[in-house]
Amino acid sequence: PRPRLVKAKTADLLEALKAPEDWTRHHARRTLKERGKVVLPKLGDWVKKLERTAVNEPLLLEALWTYQSLDVVEPKLLSTLLRAQDYRVRAAATRVLGAWRKRLANPLELLAACVADDHPQVRLEAVRALGQIPSVRAAELALTALDRPVDNYLDYALWLTVRELQPHWLPALQQGKLDFGGNVRRLTFALQSAQVRGAVRPLVELVRAGKVSPEGEESVLALIAALGNAQDLALVLD
Repeated sequence: PRPRLVKAKTADLLEALKAPEDWTRHHARRTLKERGKVVLPKLGDWVKKLERTAVNEPLLLEALWTYQSLDVVEPKLLSTLLRAQDYRVRAAATRVLGAWRKRLANPLELLAACVADDHPQVRLEAVRALGQIPSVRAAELALTALDRPVDNYLDYALWLTVRELQPHWLPALQQGKLDFGGNVRRLTFALQSAQVRGAVRPLVELVRAGKVSPEGEESVLALIAALGNAQDLALVLD
């Protein structure tokens, strides 16, 4: 039978967050949200009583979601869950981090660790969160995802993020203030995503300096041929 949550005590609603049924947990959070911030003291006490173990990570995540629904930022709890053993909990916490990005002291620092996570789902959430932070640094961090294996989902998420951040990183690139650390793969991905003619000068310089590996040379030259000018094409033909 479905539990009667609407008239339940706050303590009982918090205990309902432990239920195995998603329906019960969802509506317990919803009822807590409807009661407003008056539930915060008991929610805080409930969280304090939970040991920081792998078994309790899903319960702490329920608490994090409840704080989010109440529009209350909890950096300490968020930081704990970003280091959870379960990658699904880390991915969910990373999405909350993206939602709280404007209200945290160090969102880029936290996302830098997430984009280097061992699991691709966490990296995907970090890449999409970075797409919501309008800065050159966010683009640089997002492209570090290329340092690990990239599946189709992460590839699309990274393409989308680079496109969204293009108004910030592309001018810096064109002004010579940015080269993505001379990393050919990151630079090539960014330019392929942008598809802006005349923006391949950094790649041309890397080719001339002999810094493009043999296995990456074909894609780099193809990109220069597609987006470069006549002088750049002459380099490709040579």
